[in-house]
Amino acid sequence: MTERRNIEQATYIVETLIEHEYEAYWVGGFVRDTLLGRPTQDIDIATSAEPEQVMALFDRCKPTGLQHGTVLVIVEGIPFEVTTFRQESSYENYRRPAEVTFIQDIQGDLGRRDFTMNAMAIDRSGTIIDPYGGQEDLRGGILRCVGDPFKRFGEDALRMMRCIRFAAEYRLTIDEVTWDALLKQASLLSHIAMERVRAELERIVMGNDAGRGLHLFVESGLFRHFKSNISLNFELLTKVEQEQLTNWLSGIEEPDVRWALLLLLLGTSSDEASNYLRTLTFPNQSFTKISQILSFHEWYLGEMANPANSSNPALTLKLAAVKYGIIVTRQWLEIITWVNELMIRRYPYPVDWQELATQGEQWLLELPVVHLHDLKVTGSDLIKAGCKPGPRIGQVLHSLLEEAALGVIENDKKLLMQRASELIAEKSDSQ
Repeated sequence: MTERRNIEQATYIVETLIEHEYEAYWVGGFVRDTLLGRPTQDIDIATSAEPEQVMALFDRCKPTGLQHGTVLVIVEGIPFEVTTFRQESSYENYRRPAEVTFIQDIQGDLGRRDFTMNAMAIDRSGTIIDPYGGQEDLRGGILRCVGDPFKRFGEDALRMMRCIRFAAEYRLTIDEVTWDALLKQASLLSHIAMERVRAELERIVMGNDAGRGLHLFVESGLFRHFKSNISLNFELLTKVEQEQLTNWLSGIEEPDVRWALLLLLLGTSSDEASNYLRTLTFPNQSFTKISQILSFHEWYLGEMANPANSSNPALTLKLAAVKYGIIVTRQWLEIITWVNELMIRRYPYPVDWQELATQGEQWLLELPVVHLHDLKVTGSDLIKAGCKPGPRIGQVLHSLLEEAALGVIENDKKLLMQRASELIAEKSDSQ
């Protein structure tokens, strides 16, 4: 329904432009995905009208990139990028054109694009304009640059990351000349901002065939040419079959959890992960969550190395849930369930990984409390009972939570307050 509505509004924009004697076409990813029968959300439009002329025709517009000829036209709340036909001069910093020239020819506009499958247009009648053989390449399963690939990658080095992403996402074979140009110009990626590279790498990891994308990424050697050095041993990923890697990653929907799995496969510690993810410009919330999952993994393995704990894996997992929280615990369980066989090979003792994968969730369901707010006492209750405000209150509450979660004490306010008094007295005696 949403896609049909988008197409209806995009058609309105195209028809409005044509009614005012401008050329207008659907272009780019929308054309590609339509030919492949894939759903698409973004519909871009190319026109002979210049930005000021476009803005004069529609009530709601945002001049998002006038220097590049782009106006955001908003119809019934839906935004569409409408860009004037253009040609581009030399590029700056291997990323942006230094200057653009507006033209009146759609074929000239298509010639500046990255890959043949993205260099097609559809007019109002449904006729496909395809001067570079995009349809033939799609039918043949080929990903090919428009024109000279050395020039295309030299214009915008980020296109090399996009090349790998597209090849994996659409299950295409990279044209030999295009691949050769990518390998020979890989060093140009060092000119690209890390946030741009990270965005493409995230799309690869979250793509339909992440295993193939990551294998191509490793084979390309692009990770050796990041603007900031990342000493992640990406080569380890090639030890996992492409199909297996795709199955593992695609089984996990949440991006941060998928990245935690990826870093576990690379043998990354929680401290290392924090540094790497910061360098890759991940948001604080993401690298904190990912690092917590890796820290959980390290803590659990350390605890299970103690024979007293390995004999009671349910208790150890419950303690971990109290320490790290139920959400992180379940995210970790999701990971080790998918990579159970790998865990068995990598850490054959003392963890029974199969038991953990099959019984772990049931053990968590047995917890009577999992959060501090589940307790029948609060910090205010402890202060009223005579406990001085300060860090000690938090320590006592966490001790109560652990004991209540493990069933050592019932989650009853009177019993908890009595136990809190004992804990406070024990602390006083030890001082």
